[in-house]
Amino acid sequence: MSDMNIIKTIFIKASPKEVFPYLVKSDLLAKWFHPAESDWAEGHPYALISTERPGEKILWGDVMVMQPPEHVVYTFTHPFLEGHVTTVNIVLEACAGGTKLTLVHEGLGDGPADAMGLLSNHDKGWDKHMGSLREIFADA
Repeated sequence: MSDMNIIKTIFIKASPKEVFPYLVKSDLLAKWFHPAESDWAEGHPYALISTERPGEKILWGDVMVMQPPEHVVYTFTHPFLEGHVTTVNIVLEACAGGTKLTLVHEGLGDGPADAMGLLSNHDKGWDKHMGSLREIFADA
C-alpha cells in the first residue's frame, strides 16, 4: 500500500516568501498547526507540543530538506503510529499573485495498524490544518 498518499493543494493570498516561515518557525506553526519546541532547521529534529498537556510531545521527526521559500520535507510520527515514520513533502509555487501549496504525506498506508483508518484520520486533520493556514492570509 505504499502508493497510498495524502495529497493536498491549497491556494494562499500571499507570496511563497511570506508563507514559508509559517512552515518552519515555532511561533508561526502554532497559529495553524501545533506549537513547536523551536524553529526548524534542515538536518535537525523537531517536536510539536500539546496545547492541552504543556510540554508533551505530540508529533516529531527530522527536517530532511529546507529550501526557503519553496520546499520543506520532514519525517512525521506520533504515538498512534507506534514508531512508524512517514514523510511530509511541501512545495510552494508562486502563482496568480499568491502561492500554490502542495502537501504530500507518504507512508501512512504502510503503517502498523488499520491503514484506511490512519489515512482517513490524517486526511481529515490535514484538511483542518490547511484551512487554518489559508485563513491566516485570507484578509491580507
